Amino acid sequence: MLFDIKKNKKFPFLHISKESLFGILFEFIIIGILGFILETVLEYITAKSFVDRGFLCGPFIPIYGFFIVGICLMNRFPERNVKNYLFSFALVFVLSYIFEEVIGTSCEAIFKTKLWQYSSFLPFNSNTRYTNLIVSILWGIFGALYYMYVIPFIFHLSKKISVRIKRCISIEFLTIFSIDILYTLVRIRVNGGYKKIWADYPRSTELTLFIIGIFAYFIAVILLMEFVSKAIYKLNKKLDWVLFLVSTFVILFPIFSAYEYMERSGIKILEVFSTIGFLDAAFLIYFLLAFIGTFILLSIYKLVIYIIEKKRTISDKFKFYKKNKFMSYFTLGNIGLSILILLMGIISLKNPVETNIRVGSGEKHLKIVAVSDIHYGTTGGIVDLSDLVKNLNKEDADVIFFLGDTIDKYASKSSSKGKDYLDYTVFASYMKEIQSTYGIYDISGNHEFETNSLYEVNDFFSEVEKLAPNFHYLDDEALVIADAFRLVGRRDYYYGGKSRTRESIEAILKRKNLYDSNLDLIVLDHQPQDYKDSLKENAILQLSGHTHDGQIFPGNILIGLYHKMRYGCISYGLYQEGNFNFFVTRGYGAWGFPLRTTGASEVLVINYNYQ
Repeated sequence: MLFDIKKNKKFPFLHISKESLFGILFEFIIIGILGFILETVLEYITAKSFVDRGFLCGPFIPIYGFFIVGICLMNRFPERNVKNYLFSFALVFVLSYIFEEVIGTSCEAIFKTKLWQYSSFLPFNSNTRYTNLIVSILWGIFGALYYMYVIPFIFHLSKKISVRIKRCISIEFLTIFSIDILYTLVRIRVNGGYKKIWADYPRSTELTLFIIGIFAYFIAVILLMEFVSKAIYKLNKKLDWVLFLVSTFVILFPIFSAYEYMERSGIKILEVFSTIGFLDAAFLIYFLLAFIGTFILLSIYKLVIYIIEKKRTISDKFKFYKKNKFMSYFTLGNIGLSILILLMGIISLKNPVETNIRVGSGEKHLKIVAVSDIHYGTTGGIVDLSDLVKNLNKEDADVIFFLGDTIDKYASKSSSKGKDYLDYTVFASYMKEIQSTYGIYDISGNHEFETNSLYEVNDFFSEVEKLAPNFHYLDDEALVIADAFRLVGRRDYYYGGKSRTRESIEAILKRKNLYDSNLDLIVLDHQPQDYKDSLKENAILQLSGHTHDGQIFPGNILIGLYHKMRYGCISYGLYQEGNFNFFVTRGYGAWGFPLRTTGASEVLVINYNYQ
């Protein structure tokens, strides 16, 4: 028997013990989240883009959860043989066909929208195209495999988790799930239909990755809470309420981060909660990494002891693990190490370092200073513009470049739809204080466009230019600086980069009658992947940002591999080919997480020599 479930003759006809009830609820939550991640990944594989899957706003697909609840109520897993597999296949096939048709037509009737429809090119569609015979057969094949192999594996893993942890996590996630249902229904009611519910969120790629990232460390929550639970239980068996408070803090605050990033409400308390949530998320990431590291070290130790002693069992040699409460001490050490990393990361963000490179040759010299990814207005890692002014003014620069992602919030009342938005007069007041001989030159990044249209971004910076004459916004523009070099500021790759429809460097230069000039060419392009465009035009320098060098370790390793494998370019540092210099800076500000653990905030100084 999987759970303590007994049949009753009276309603509700089943008696389930509290332990079993929370166990079933825990399975419901885990499978619902895994279903969301599975469908998101499959969508990415088939459509080559991340799309928020499911009916709810949050990262949870209830049907997967209800599926596991049904299995739990059956209170057993079938034996793995052909007969049971065929029966499971038939059951899942029939249920999936009926369910898709019923849910599809019901949602169309209630919410006046089609949540999905199979392609008209597929054979064997139903009249409504909500069901397809081939797809239902695939559901049967893989659903039966999932039922007979994957779910038992997850179930047996979850059995190792204490009931106290399951109770806390189940109550909190079910509360979030219930609020999500109400929120979704209210938004549908307010907006007059389901289709409009995501109209405010053009950032589906980032949002989906962000939400998946939050639940990817779900295991870290369980590991941490298991330790806290045992420690509290040893002190006093009646202190379960403390465990509930701790788990509430650990679980809920990252939800605030996700919500505030989506909404950009401007409500101060939510912004504070968002920052705490990002710190919470970073702590769990490093706690999980430390735990994995601990496990690897212990495994290596056991292997070494086995090789040296040549014994079949090493339990005697490994008794200190339990006798000295080794795991408890190591867990405390992991918590301390994680907190220390967070503190170092916060310090790294607040104390920018200067990186120097030398470009060009000749007797004349200009000092160019560049910063990228300021992210003014973002949630979590909020930048202080007064500190930015101080850090730039002490450089005594000839010219200053902002390399995109300068603003990261609604830029106008129209784009904010009633929410808080950036005041261009405040931004301009700080820009006026920045001192340089030839001014500040800014370009767009992807984050400018994630909450604003092209027109709204251009209008914001146009107003800034009026109030701060030293500030210049380049949107596919070119000009000559100090009779020393040609400068091209490109519109971000976000607009026309993938389709190769954004204006080329050659076209920009020709439009400004600067193509045949003998002056050096410097290109500003927020994202680094099109660096070969600059190389083709014999540019002496391209400056980019965007990557943050991962910002959070081991993000720098993953981002580096991604850019190398997909684009064949670097994600941080200096690349040189002949006279061409290409530098990707890790950036000045931060996105989300109010810390940097892959390197301090960066102010790039280019010592440019020319004839």
